[in-house]
Amino acid sequence: MTDLPSANLRGAVDLSGLVRRASDATRPAGDAPASSSLVFDTNDASFQSVVELSTRVPVIVEFIAPGLSSALGPVVESYGGRLVLAVVDGSVNPQLAQAFQVREVPTVAAIIGGRPVNLFIGIPSDAEVRQVLDELLQLAAENGVTGTVPTGEPAEGEDDAEPAPEPLPPHHQEAFDAISAGDYPTAIAEYRKAITENPRDQLAVAGLAQVSLLDRLTGTTAGRSGMPPPRVPATSTRSCGSPTST
Repeated sequence: MTDLPSANLRGAVDLSGLVRRASDATRPAGDAPASSSLVFDTNDASFQSVVELSTRVPVIVEFIAPGLSSALGPVVESYGGRLVLAVVDGSVNPQLAQAFQVREVPTVAAIIGGRPVNLFIGIPSDAEVRQVLDELLQLAAENGVTGTVPTGEPAEGEDDAEPAPEPLPPHHQEAFDAISAGDYPTAIAEYRKAITENPRDQLAVAGLAQVSLLDRLTGTTAGRSGMPPPRVPATSTRSCGSPTST
């Protein structure tokens, strides 16, 4: 595996010195697969996108085997998008396993600016892992890779639903409820109250125009407000083929 140029490997020396096998520290089978903007699965076919991502943010590459899950996800996520983790099943991705010279799992490497860096075999303690990742970030900064990736994850206890809309002003809400119930005269009255309180309330002006049109089309105002219907010229009451009564 080709490393970064030696002039830029001051941090990588410490990384290679922290190799320690600790396969018993891996997570048991049955954990949820990696799936977030910071921790994701990759393979031989899709790895080019990971290489491209490494030009913006350092990418940790963790090789696992069937029955094992990623052990580094929580640690990588704690860096708030300054690192991402690509998880590879080494048993079904031979090209990547060969490129990173994987001989046993878990094996962890990294990519910075498209160039691979060896990290460790097995999973050291959290403190040692963080020391390795801190050194990696320093190495990345020396090579101009200092971007971040949005987490894209909802806060704990939240879902992906859109935020609730802001409540309507009182008269607007009353008008809306009246329209929903088909009570257009009440809606008209509420919009007029809103306009009286604030003549510049353009939403109320628009709402009044719309509900007034609905009211005219349904003819509810004449029947419910106690006002007589508008007079219609006698000629307009003529039925087909019948003379106008006098």
